[in-house]
This record gives sequence, structure tokens and C-alpha cells, in this order.
Amino acid sequence: IALGRYGGDAAQDARTGEEMEHPFLSRFNDPNDWRLNYALFLFASESNRRTPLYVSRYYEPRALAANAFLHPDLWREYDGRLWCNPPWPLVGRVLAAFEQLEVAGTVVVPHWRASHWFPRLMRLATHQPLLLPR
Repeated sequence: IALGRYGGDAAQDARTGEEMEHPFLSRFNDPNDWRLNYALFLFASESNRRTPLYVSRYYEPRALAANAFLHPDLWREYDGRLWCNPPWPLVGRVLAAFEQLEVAGTVVVPHWRASHWFPRLMRLATHQPLLLPR
């Protein structure tokens, strides 16, 4: 789910230059070959990161930092270019951080309507949720 303010940050189709409906998805050559345009992956590890820069949950030598909650400056520096797939127990805290820091990014979370954080998620969403196949 895209969170925060997105103004004119929509992605463009690399072949045609046309704006895409979702602000972070772009494609090139093969219409089924999509890529994500992010700069910083929060709560990642060396083995699952999707960007060159990442903040790990715990110390890792190649990580830019550890524990994203201790580095609000990074959230602000990469505002609008954050990708976050937090451990499920931290989702509520992650959403609170996005809201308090007033930053934008994409968060991958389970579609748990009954969770305590789901209303906040829907309130912060700037686009319709993109449900991933099971």
C-alpha cells in the first residue's frame, strides 16, 4: 500500500514515457516485466533486500543502519522512495512512524482487516491496495 504524499512522483513507463497508475511500478521492454523504483528498503536483510541501500532489523555489516526506528533522518532523506516489508508484529509501529514523520513510501503487509492497525493503514493509504496473489 502506498502511504503518504505523492504529488507528481508517479512512475513512468520506460518505453512510452506515460505515467503509470501506481506510483512505484514501472515496466520496460516486456510488458510483464515490472520493477520497483525505490531507494531504501526498511527492515531488510542482505538476503532479501531489493535495493542497494537497506536498513536491517538487526546489525549487518553491509546495511546502511540497523533498526529503522532509530533513524528517522533516513526516513526523511528517502521520503517517497521507501519500501518497507516489516515483520508482522511491527506493522502498527511502522504505520505510526510513517504518520508521525509525515513521510511517503510503500508498505507490504498482510490483508488483515481485523487487526488493530488496519484502520490506520486504510487512512494513510494514498492508492487502492494492490493485493498480491497467494
